Amino acid sequence: MDWMKITAIAFVALSGIGITLIIMRKDLSFFNVLEVIQAQHQLLKDDKLHRFAFYILPIFLSFGLAVLYVPNDAFISSMVTVVCMLLSILLAALAIIASNNVTNVVNEDQRKSVSNVIRETVFLISYAAYLSVFLLIYLLVLFAMQVNALHPILATVLTGVGYYVFALIILTLLIIIKRIWKLKEPDLK
Repeated sequence: MDWMKITAIAFVALSGIGITLIIMRKDLSFFNVLEVIQAQHQLLKDDKLHRFAFYILPIFLSFGLAVLYVPNDAFISSMVTVVCMLLSILLAALAIIASNNVTNVVNEDQRKSVSNVIRETVFLISYAAYLSVFLLIYLLVLFAMQVNALHPILATVLTGVGYYVFALIILTLLIIIKRIWKLKEPDLK
């Protein structure tokens, strides 16, 4: 590997670390990434089975997939398209859910329950959107680094991280679907 490529990788790594450190600060008014991550973890804190299904099992899944298949450029390009579509859907859903009005709910207990579900859903959609943005940038970096040309172990590890984030997005989408169903359930009765 020539010095120019090593320098470029160092710039990408340093800027990625710097951006991550900046957006994870609590006192920053532009981003609430840390708050969204904490709210998502809070949602799963009471149930060990859900934490296991959400955090541990995707590690095994992503490791297995990474060993089986290190993606080529065409696959990464297709995944960028899929993640962009997911991000568009998530942002549209966020706009719809955030504009949901609970003032028409007559019962005070139901109103609090609906407000809580809306809040959880907004945080979950935000979490999935943040993961999608991260995965989009990550895939672009993998594409630029030509992951297939790297050492096989490094390629497998880098691919596994991408698979893991994608699995988290899919699991979060399943939770969002359940939350939206809970919001619409009273209307369907």
